[in-house]
Amino acid sequence: LTVNLDIDSTLSVAQAFTGTATLNGTTITSTNSSSSGTQNLFYLDNAASTGVTESLLVIDNSDTDTAVTNAIEFVNAGGGFTNLFNVAGTTITSAEFTLLDGRDTALVDTTDAVTTAIVGTGALDSGSITSNFGAINIGADNFTTTGSVLGNAIDRSTAGSLTVGATTATSITLGSASVTALTVTTDGTGDAEVSLPTGSIGTSEILDNTVSATDLSATLTFADGDILNLSSINVDTTSEGFIAPQNTSCAGATAEGQLCWDSDTDALYMGNGATTTLVGGSGGGDITSVTAGTGLAGGGVSGDVTLNISAADSSITVNADDIAVNQAFGFTFTGNNAFTPSGTNDLTVNLDIDSTLSVAQAFTGTATLNGTTITSTNSSSSGTQ
Repeated sequence: LTVNLDIDSTLSVAQAFTGTATLNGTTITSTNSSSSGTQNLFYLDNAASTGVTESLLVIDNSDTDTAVTNAIEFVNAGGGFTNLFNVAGTTITSAEFTLLDGRDTALVDTTDAVTTAIVGTGALDSGSITSNFGAINIGADNFTTTGSVLGNAIDRSTAGSLTVGATTATSITLGSASVTALTVTTDGTGDAEVSLPTGSIGTSEILDNTVSATDLSATLTFADGDILNLSSINVDTTSEGFIAPQNTSCAGATAEGQLCWDSDTDALYMGNGATTTLVGGSGGGDITSVTAGTGLAGGGVSGDVTLNISAADSSITVNADDIAVNQAFGFTFTGNNAFTPSGTNDLTVNLDIDSTLSVAQAFTGTATLNGTTITSTNSSSSGTQ
């Protein structure tokens, strides 16, 4: 059936509904018994011409009193619809189309969602964000979760301080039993780049025998009540115990209580605030000068030094085994004095031909006294004495 209309003609179908019956207006029914080919029930075609057709299908509600419930209604009374729409080869199924139900925000293609912001309301359900989703920028808002945040790095988007657990956290756990190393990296430009609260590291948390002299302060000052106890060291090798500070000269170690071992003389010195005092050892050292005192001659400031009896007229002569007085010389004794030869040695007084031996004795007072007394005790058994 072909209906041809000229340029100023229209085909109109008018349908009036009255009463309460359920009715359909113009109904076109097609019974498709074909086994192949493509069949379309209602086909609108805009034939080639010079004019511009704005719409091939216009649905209008001219009734100003009531609204049309559904402009287009799909009724599935049988086998359903594989696709609701086919837009130049792109199909839209019923499940895809119904995703629009209840939406009041802009739609974004899933491909663009990786690099384009998705603006919406409400929370994202589990599984809403998967791999390849891309960056998530929540601005100044908080990211809240009761689960774990997993990933390979946590950082700031701009330079600045990164804060972890500064509001409500009461403890922070880093790592697990599987962690083999914990590395803290800084620019290494100053002290205290890793700051911990005072007393936060106990002795059990420091690996034994790992703190060396370079890790300590150049000066260690202990408080009253502290003690440096080395009594548990059983010294039996040169690699244990206490070795005092050493120098070839301890002259500069004058601080009060300062110890110094003189490695040249093998002597221990202690400072007293002004100078050093020999504590142990021989002291030793080099004699830098010898000064001849009263009655002596010689001395010097270098080399081998000799001291001699100073007597210009040779009145006193010092020999290897005796001292000779060669002129008048007086000895004044106080108290009781005795010349006693040791052992079997003799006491001999030699006088030359014109010399005499005089003993002067003065008595005073009322005591009974003897002058010069020569006493001989003869215990010999023969001979002439």
